[in-house]
Amino acid sequence: MNEKIQKSIEKAKEVVEGMKLEEPYKSLTYSKLLEKFLMEEDTLIKHPNVSQAGQISFVQLVNKIKPKNNHEKVISIGYHLIKNEGRNFSYEDIDKFYMKVAWKRHVNPSELIRQLKQKGFVEESENKETGKKEFRILEDSINLVEERLE
Repeated sequence: MNEKIQKSIEKAKEVVEGMKLEEPYKSLTYSKLLEKFLMEEDTLIKHPNVSQAGQISFVQLVNKIKPKNNHEKVISIGYHLIKNEGRNFSYEDIDKFYMKVAWKRHVNPSELIRQLKQKGFVEESENKETGKKEFRILEDSINLVEERLE
């Protein structure tokens, strides 16, 4: 393991242990401190699905993959956000990106997400900072988009 990364891990552990916190605050504090220390050491480990180079805009992405239905549109939003921003997506993101490319707004985004979860394309999670519901695309979704990008 990289020496700078190991140093950041040890530093974060040391600080958190001195704070006498209980879970879940201990884990959250450790995560935030580790991220801060890694950034200070310029060794921040990006989300494993984040593209390191060759990022394209959302408009370019949809022009290349040409989503055929609302399911594919939502998958393209999730793919764009995980690859370019390293984060999951929310109902607000669906509305924002639909407007960005002038797609007709889906009447019931929650039903759309329910169907995608049922098909195994997304899973639900919770944003630890805001407590809001968010969604993460799964491997089948990533494969669907990347096959069209080839």
